[in-house]
Order: sequence, then C-alpha cells, then structure tokens
Amino acid sequence: MLDVTPFIELNMFGLNVTNLKRDSESKNMSKIIDNWGKLDTHRENHHVKSILKIARCPICKGKQSLNYLNSSLECKCGSKFYLKGNTIDFVSEVQERLSDNRKYIQNRSLANWGRSLHAGAKNEKLNNFPDRWHNYHFIEYLDKKDIYSGDILEIGCGEGIDARIAASKFPNRTYYALDIGENISDLSVRDEEFDNLHYIRGNSLNLPINDSSIDSIISFGVFHHTCDPQKCMIEAFRILRENGSLCIYLYKNHEDNILKYLGVQFEKAIMQVTSKMSISTGRRFCWFISPIILLLFSWPAQVLKKIKRFNEIGRSFPLHWGTTPTSIINDLQDRLLASINFRFSKEEFKGLFFKAGFSDVEIVTTTSGHYGYGKKHRFRPLM
Repeated sequence: MLDVTPFIELNMFGLNVTNLKRDSESKNMSKIIDNWGKLDTHRENHHVKSILKIARCPICKGKQSLNYLNSSLECKCGSKFYLKGNTIDFVSEVQERLSDNRKYIQNRSLANWGRSLHAGAKNEKLNNFPDRWHNYHFIEYLDKKDIYSGDILEIGCGEGIDARIAASKFPNRTYYALDIGENISDLSVRDEEFDNLHYIRGNSLNLPINDSSIDSIISFGVFHHTCDPQKCMIEAFRILRENGSLCIYLYKNHEDNILKYLGVQFEKAIMQVTSKMSISTGRRFCWFISPIILLLFSWPAQVLKKIKRFNEIGRSFPLHWGTTPTSIINDLQDRLLASINFRFSKEEFKGLFFKAGFSDVEIVTTTSGHYGYGKKHRFRPLM
C-alpha cells in the first residue's frame, strides 16, 4: 500500500507534491496526483482567491472565518459555501434559512432572471457585446469621476455585459460583479480571461463582503425588486470604504407623467394575475399582450418622436423604443413577472440615501427613473 502522506505538502492555493517515492506496486500514481489536482483546482484559481480577500460569511457575519474544504468553503459557524466555475455560491446555504415570504421572492427572482432572462448570456461571444450598456447612463447623467474608482462592485450584474465592458476599459482596477442568479458560475467561466473581473453569487440584502472593502458600487435596477430596498442601501453603505461612492438606478412612480402613471397602474393590475403564473406561462402571456402594448404605447410614441415638436412627448410613453414584440418582450417579463416592483418619488428616493448614512447626495430624474449618487464619509455633515 502506498503511503504518500509524508511527501505531500498542501498550501492554501496550490498542491505541491515533492520527493514522492515511486512504489513498484503503485501503477496509479499519476492518477492519484491527477485526482488531487482536480480536488484542488479552486485553490489555484486567482478569481476565487480575489473573492476571498473581501468575503465574509453571510450567516454568522464572521470576518476571515472561511476555510477550504475540498470543493467548498466552510465557515467556523458550520456553514458551507460551494465553489463552482470561478466563483463562490453564497446564496444556496442562506436560502434555506429564509422566511417563507422572502424565500418566495428570492425563488421567483431566481426563476425570472437567473434561469430565464439571463440564462443565455453564457453563450455570448466577445464580438457580440456592445460598447456600452446600462451603466453608461451613470456617466451620462451623473458625470462623476469616481464612479469607476478603486475596487469596484456591481450589485445585480445580470448577464455580465456592463461587467465585461468595465473590466476591459479599466484593466488595472478590480471589478467584482455580484448577482443572485445561478447563471453566475457560467459567467465566471465565460469571462475567465479577464484577470480583473471576479463574479460572486450573493444577495444584495445580505452581502457576503467585509465592512469597508469596496471603493465604488454600481447597481442598475436591482434594489426595487427586493423586499427591502432600504436594507440594500444600508448593506451598500456598510461595505464601502471611507469616501467610497454609490451609484444606483431605481424605478420612479411617474407621479409627474399621466401616461406613464396610467402604465404603472396597468402594470400593478396585470401583476395580480402574472404573479400567480409560472415564469414559462408568464412569458407566453407577455408575448400574447405585446401587440396590445405596441398598439397602445410604443407605435404612437414612434410616430410622435419623428415630429420634432412632439419628440419629448413621444419619449414619455411607456416602452417608447418598442417596434416589434421581440423588442419589448424582455422588458415586459422583467416588469410583469417580477415578484415585487417598488417605485419611488424623488423625495422617497433621496431618503433612501440619507437613511442609510450617505452624504453629498445627488439625484437626477429622467423619464425612465431615478439616478442617484452618494458618498460615505466618516462624519456625516449636518443637513
């Protein structure tokens, strides 16, 4: 029987086998070594190593309490978080401990986005990606130099399009992309070529990240789909370093636009029905109503936008960019099959920042929603 124990030295991110004596009875020595290598793949993975620099257990909140155990991380509290692809899953273990209501909202979110809307992104090729995506609007509307500064975290990265764009544009900055979806492991493999881009599967209501670990946070259209947007803001504030910044986009209630306000009421009424549907049935329903939406909103908007004096009116219509059912189907699913949609007035949106502790708050409201910016200072100035 071959005993290799004295000759194997393990370290945290690699397997070093030295001075192994060849045993004439062991014809499977290379197989043994290969198996060790497979068990230890993640230890050599710099993506996982980078995540561990900022990670904490989302259950006990313990800092530096995570240790390797084969293909998982084990916390001193007994919790296990499994490694898949080039990332760590901080969602599955926590999910079993949620209340029934929060579990329903999370499961619905996983089905709608992670398994449906964002599921196909793993097959995208590099040349299929646009030059700019959602997060470009933060630069366009807020005009802040520190939006992409230091160590960056995107909360709710979806298909990873903005993450790829930013990682490519800022190769010397570390970019963490977090999402609740199961597709995160696929994205981490798809984009493993980016040494500065690291995907994390986590929940915005309970970020698996240490206090004061991030310099800038970006989140586009995520917090309003959770059961507690204010808690998301508090979590973002917690993980920011001093002088760190947060940029977010959330839905507005359209109290100043009668057409979109009526659209919101229509949305609420429809969600009374769609919330009881499975995601696959709900998507078919979205296809069914898409011609009606085009007829009532999108096509009239297209006509008005071609007339210079009515251009702004046209842009105020819901889904004003729509031309075909295919062009609006994902937006319909995003809104109508969500488990929850919070909408805010400008003052309510601003209040989210101040209640979380942010200063230097700036709000820009467009026809689509609110864009907000805030800073974390050690001492919050008097208002």
